[in-house]
Amino acid sequence: MKTAIIISLAVVLVGVRIWRHRYARKTVGASDESATRGRRRGDVELIARREVHERVTSRVFRIGTIIVLLGVAAAVVIPVIRKAPTPLARVGIVGPTTALVRGTLHASGTELGVRVRVDNESSVGAAEQALRSGRIDLALVDNRYLLVDQGFAASDTSSLALFAGSVARYLGVEVALHRAGVASARIGALTSPAPLPITSLKPARHHNANLVTALYVLILTYVLLTQYGTWLLMGVVEEKSNRVVEVLLSAVSPLCLLIGKVLGIGLVALAQAATIVAVALCLGAAVGSNLVKGTAPVPVVVGLVWLVLGYAFYCWLYAAIGSLVERQEQVQSVAFPVQLPLLFGYIISFTALGASSPSALNQVLAYLPPTAPFVMPVLFALGQMAWWQVVISGLVTAGATIGMARLAATIYRRAILRTGRTVKLKEVLRRQARPLSA
Repeated sequence: MKTAIIISLAVVLVGVRIWRHRYARKTVGASDESATRGRRRGDVELIARREVHERVTSRVFRIGTIIVLLGVAAAVVIPVIRKAPTPLARVGIVGPTTALVRGTLHASGTELGVRVRVDNESSVGAAEQALRSGRIDLALVDNRYLLVDQGFAASDTSSLALFAGSVARYLGVEVALHRAGVASARIGALTSPAPLPITSLKPARHHNANLVTALYVLILTYVLLTQYGTWLLMGVVEEKSNRVVEVLLSAVSPLCLLIGKVLGIGLVALAQAATIVAVALCLGAAVGSNLVKGTAPVPVVVGLVWLVLGYAFYCWLYAAIGSLVERQEQVQSVAFPVQLPLLFGYIISFTALGASSPSALNQVLAYLPPTAPFVMPVLFALGQMAWWQVVISGLVTAGATIGMARLAATIYRRAILRTGRTVKLKEVLRRQARPLSA
């Protein structure tokens, strides 16, 4: 019995020792892994800060940003300055009048886009004198006839001529109804009846505000994706050509360097895009531009979200092809294949703005990650895509972005230190890539 107890205690003690040993190893491994993750996170943050600092403090960035903001300001302010002021029709009234007549004057002006100012004149002579001096443009005498300084030709299409003709017709109808014995309360209902309701078989597809917003978002997305992708491409090529990347890789891993560059330039891109939009909207509101009135908020938000998704997809591709290039002179040749889907998506989306309904090609391209950042916001702004379709396309693009990031990391890691000539893509995609001569 004692022997059995002693053996059992020995087994328990050995088991406890083994468990404590394994637990200690697991704890040390977890702490090491946590420390490694923290170190990698710190490296990525350091590289991102470096990219942000280099871009923001560079003269090219500051001058370029100022030029873009000046261009946006000009696009907002110049149409307001050049816009012709609303014409003013000054009407003098001689004799008693009614609220119905005054309402008719203002309604005629609203219909023709003319501001109406009504003044009372003491007599016909005073009205004639005001017409000769130019103080008024038109006089209504005793609700019986209109008086002007100079007659209008039949071909005259000026604002005053159209306004005078409209007032003469409306007041003529009112006078005729009054002479026929129609009560004044009914005259207003007869001369200004409620419009008939418009019933449609299908809901409206296009809206002016949504069209304007889709156009702005499309242009902004194409310009910014092209610009920021080029920044990332040139940054990778410059570091590789001047051997700075070799110094950086001695301190951080290739993956941390790549992620840091993408995040840093992405933050600068997002800040610049937000600044452009904010300046355009604030300046438009300050000067009374139609830019603010003609912009729908929901499509703007959707467009900005797709701008982020588009950058997240294309930035890895630009960084990957940048690691293949040896000199800056070769950038255009390797960047052209990447710019083709950007240009194709932009052109297809631009043509969709004038189409009555989306084609089958538009609907397919709205779900393909290379073209979805252009096509999907446009179709959504035109009311041709529902929320659930936007979400599905976004999830597809996000999944493709993850795959693109892994592929770009592999290409970048295998090609960034290869110098001497342009690295071919098939060489770095091989499982066991043969080293190149320096």
